[in-house]
Amino acid sequence: MILHKHIISVFFFKIKRAIESFKKQQIITNELVSRLDKSAIGKWSGIFIKHHSKVLNDKTAFTPKEKVEAGSNTLTDTLDTPISVTGYDVDSEFSKGWYLRLSNCLKITWHYDWFKKYISKK
Repeated sequence: MILHKHIISVFFFKIKRAIESFKKQQIITNELVSRLDKSAIGKWSGIFIKHHSKVLNDKTAFTPKEKVEAGSNTLTDTLDTPISVTGYDVDSEFSKGWYLRLSNCLKITWHYDWFKKYISKK
């Protein structure tokens, strides 16, 4: 588990540095950032609903173990799903880092309780 967290943090910081560099070099525009966000959030949303449909429909039947499993499956499936912009898939590592960036900004979450606390209240 510690190795998994380390790998995730490496992706996050790698992409964060890349985005900052791209902005300085004017390679990535605000419009492109918006498109990447929209694609990532759209893909995450479908995955989140797929894995959390039971808790979203019937909160009493969802055990803590099932919540953890749903969150884990959401994380894994999301990171394995490439982000697309104008019909092209973004590099796998870049996509993973972008998802992690959005989760750090609380635009996407993995676990239902975080979703309920930070996203569903918006």
